[in-house]
Amino acid sequence: MKKLPLFLLALLLAAVHAQARPHFLITEITYGPPEQNVVLPKAINNLGQVTGSLLDQYADFYAFFYSGGQTVEIPSVYDTTGLAINNHGVVAGGYSDGYGSFIWPGTLIPFGPANSFAHGINNSGTVVGGPSAYVYQSGVVIDLGLGPESIATGINNSGQVVGNNGSGGTFLWRNGHITSLPLLNAIAINNNGDILGNIQSASGNPQPAIYVHGQFISIPIPAEASDALAYALNDKDDVVGVIVVSGVSEPFLWNGRFWMLNSVIPATSGWVLEQVAGINDKGQIVGYGTLNGAEAGYILTPQ
Repeated sequence: MKKLPLFLLALLLAAVHAQARPHFLITEITYGPPEQNVVLPKAINNLGQVTGSLLDQYADFYAFFYSGGQTVEIPSVYDTTGLAINNHGVVAGGYSDGYGSFIWPGTLIPFGPANSFAHGINNSGTVVGGPSAYVYQSGVVIDLGLGPESIATGINNSGQVVGNNGSGGTFLWRNGHITSLPLLNAIAINNNGDILGNIQSASGNPQPAIYVHGQFISIPIPAEASDALAYALNDKDDVVGVIVVSGVSEPFLWNGRFWMLNSVIPATSGWVLEQVAGINDKGQIVGYGTLNGAEAGYILTPQ
């Protein structure tokens, strides 16, 4: 029997993997008494460390750092939320009361324009966010000059930045050079330079897609969905997001095939997943939902 070339075999194996039904172990992220704090994860790194917000019984928000089963509140006198985390455990986010962005490498460091949020951080510690769109590096804020409504939404380890200019356009920025992108909005960029965003579908509604070397990979959405929002992708181009069916949010994973996340967790777990926020290169996913009827944050780990 003639052997397949190695590259064809690799492609075949990748296709089989993409079509295989995923299975996940689900872990609750906890902090203090569950009746006093709700954990709302926003991002996860390749070490399985997580950041997001803690919502307490007084409706105050505090950013958190989760690692190895332990959740630590990031101290602040103002409401904060963690929105991004790199593979060194450095957290970036913002103040909900208009005090700007922050970075947390053990001590909370505020920076950036008032009312801004940090939306991305790479492994070098460079942070992006807005409005207006900025790059923060070595203690210096660089305004990208795209206007007061612009936001930088993602950065990769090569320093490529994507975002939205606030007037219906999207951009790619690197080393001071800006290129327009053919997307309705830009959500994130991975270390391969692949960009997650939305394009106009045949029905006229926005459709999630990945922009790869000038080509679009559309993420097919079930016909019963009235809306779809993509939130994150990893270096394998796996995408997580939410569709809306009959007014109810349903988290999804797309890995070459579309999966409803509630269908790939144990049926007897007691969980109903409501939102999804991030995915790392190991395929771990974070979000929140209800566990036996109570709001809770989760990590899904592939099995």
